[in-house]
Amino acid sequence: MIRLALLRFFETYFRHRWLYLLPIPIMVAAGVFYFITVERLYLSGGVLYVQSDSFLGTLTSVRDAPFSYLTPAQLASGEIQDLLLTDAFVRSMIEETDIEAEMSAAPADVGEILKEVREAVWAQPIGNNEVTVRASHENPVLSYQLSTAAINKYIQWKINLDRVQSGTAEEFFQELTTEYEIELEQARDDLREYLTTHPEPVRGSRSQLEQLEINRLEALLQMAGTRYTRALEKDENARLATSQAEADVRQTYFLVDAPIMPIQPETSRRQIATSAAIFVVAGIVLTFLGVVVGTLLDRSFRFPIDVHHGLGLPVLAGVPDARPKHRFWQIGQKNASQAAERGEALEETSEEPTETQVIETGEEEIAEEATEDDDSISSPAKTGEEKPLVEASAYAPPADGSDGQAAYKVEKENGAKRKQVTQSVGETAEENE
Repeated sequence: MIRLALLRFFETYFRHRWLYLLPIPIMVAAGVFYFITVERLYLSGGVLYVQSDSFLGTLTSVRDAPFSYLTPAQLASGEIQDLLLTDAFVRSMIEETDIEAEMSAAPADVGEILKEVREAVWAQPIGNNEVTVRASHENPVLSYQLSTAAINKYIQWKINLDRVQSGTAEEFFQELTTEYEIELEQARDDLREYLTTHPEPVRGSRSQLEQLEINRLEALLQMAGTRYTRALEKDENARLATSQAEADVRQTYFLVDAPIMPIQPETSRRQIATSAAIFVVAGIVLTFLGVVVGTLLDRSFRFPIDVHHGLGLPVLAGVPDARPKHRFWQIGQKNASQAAERGEALEETSEEPTETQVIETGEEEIAEEATEDDDSISSPAKTGEEKPLVEASAYAPPADGSDGQAAYKVEKENGAKRKQVTQSVGETAEENE
């Protein structure tokens, strides 16, 4: 079974080997194109240490961190990613880079710049309390500027956010304190007025009804005083948070590793070459898969073992392939040598009229020359008999000098060549029959 599979595999490959080898040069060209056109990016980034509560916030109760299942690093990285989706935050980052000069272009160009900056900057947690903010760009200076601007603008955004929240809370509690103060004064006036109109008797004690009214007014006064006191405390905390918002954020978000200017690109040429080599491997895999699929889809009988395995019948006889097999360069060389020999023969026998008949057998060409003499000698291919055109010994040297000897020699050589050509043509005719 393994032998049959290997035979069919190699038969499929060699039957259309150039077609199956086509994916390799295509993928090699794709790998070269990738190696030439790939962008070499420079990477720069910094690390922020994030904690849920700062020491200042613990002392002053400036920040009350809500409960969450996420770590501080996950919360901070999520906030940075959300801010990168806003144009205001991205524009504030661009203000600290060299791209600011290009922001005065057309709106379409500005949109492309914002999109490029969003794709170049990202944040991800690397622990429970550490966040890395990175930027990747073709220009190392812009990579450094973008990473630095992202960290600075995020910290400044947190400071501004705390200031805005503290300012809003301060205004709210100031209004609430004013209302509570008015209610407190009203409760005091009501109690004072009731005591004035209902003085304590000289003898005996107050009636039960008066005592209940006094207790109610005192409870209202105490409640108004408690609310006013709490409002004053909240107002104080809001004013304290406004004044200490920056210090609290600086303690909560601490820059551990500041971004540095990148010197070398993120990916070296060796890594790019390794990535390009993957294309070559992919081409080889595609070639192998193509041969495997072609082998599986081919249901024809290629070998005697196919008949035995597929039909369960013995092979009685087979027709061999009698065609001569030559390499393409060997065929060209053989045709060239044959053409040269025929040219030389024609030059030597140019004095006699000849007729050439070309017989093609597979990939070879055999020339048949039939010389028309006075005796009208017939070709062996037609009569089936091998008759020499002219025997070399039939020519006797003339007796008149050197010119006659030379002519005799030439005629003898021509007769020998014609005899050789006639014999080869006869053999070819027999094989064709």
